[in-house]
Amino acid sequence: MAGETTLVTRCPLFNQTAQCYSRDITSAASKIEIQGARYPEHLQRLVGR
Repeated sequence: MAGETTLVTRCPLFNQTAQCYSRDITSAASKIEIQGARYPEHLQRLVGR
């Protein structure tokens, strides 16, 4: 949408803060160890996977 004004385009500080939060969230998420299967095996069979 050419010429559209949003909070991000009007406020560089908001954009910079959002990028910092994004980096913080990505960094924290990368430290979470995933354990176990997504679904128990008997439920996987119900959906054919």
